[in-house]
Amino acid sequence: MNRNGTDRSPSDRLDLFWLVITGAYAALMGAIPFLRLVPRFPVLIPIWFVFALLYRWRRLPRWSPMLLSFAFLGLCYWGLRFVVSTWTGAFNGMNVAVFEERIFGVLPPVWLQQKLGCAGQTRWFDYLFAGLHASFFLIPVLTPFLAFRRGGDVAMRRAVTAFALLTTVGYATYVLWPLTPPWMQAIEGGVPHLDRCMFRALNDFMPSFLVGNFSMSPRAAMPSLHAAVPMLMALVLTRELGFKRSFWTFLILFGISFEILYGGEHYATDVAVGYIYAVAAFLFVYFPRRFQTGG
Repeated sequence: MNRNGTDRSPSDRLDLFWLVITGAYAALMGAIPFLRLVPRFPVLIPIWFVFALLYRWRRLPRWSPMLLSFAFLGLCYWGLRFVVSTWTGAFNGMNVAVFEERIFGVLPPVWLQQKLGCAGQTRWFDYLFAGLHASFFLIPVLTPFLAFRRGGDVAMRRAVTAFALLTTVGYATYVLWPLTPPWMQAIEGGVPHLDRCMFRALNDFMPSFLVGNFSMSPRAAMPSLHAAVPMLMALVLTRELGFKRSFWTFLILFGISFEILYGGEHYATDVAVGYIYAVAAFLFVYFPRRFQTGG
């Protein structure tokens, strides 16, 4: 990197963009509790400084951004617990349910469970869906790795930056517009009964404490990152590898999008908004020429 800042490479520009995205998120999450008059220690800010120093440390291996970004996003998810608890307003949920009932005539999760006979029992396909659900957490590491193998350093950093943008904006939406998922809305009233069949299957082969840590806040349904993350993977790997080598990502995208609706984890609106977020993150990173090789 040219230290005078006049001739940065695409990799340097992507590193800087990653730092801006994640730094802005850490600052926002630190400020929100104070703005809501429920002060919390801004835990993500010192965490960001540590990862920023590691990220810019030139002696780390070239592939280090894959793991550093994944670790930081994981800590950001954990850090949500310090911010979501400061919300004192009404939760969204019924407004989305009413909207979808007007469009479809019935909530898609309710319709799917009626058709597939999900009523207090775990079917063989629930385990398949549970495995797909858990595979979501590998995607932000697998995608940059495959991009790195095919396109090198810049391709890997593009993928890492796109996931950072998608994830932090998604987390911020959870905090600013908390939404009760369908299964919880059914418990609180206003929505027909929904069985967490896929989640029950997940508990059968994973420790309960680990399953519980999958959600720092049960009111984090909009957007569905479980839909957005595989959508971004499909877009990124199609761009980096070509469709013939990445067609399988669309199978994962379809499978995960289906199981989160069937399992009552998300509304169809959450899935659609997740897709929009993924496309936007992809365009923000992959459209500018300054982030391309030789840019």
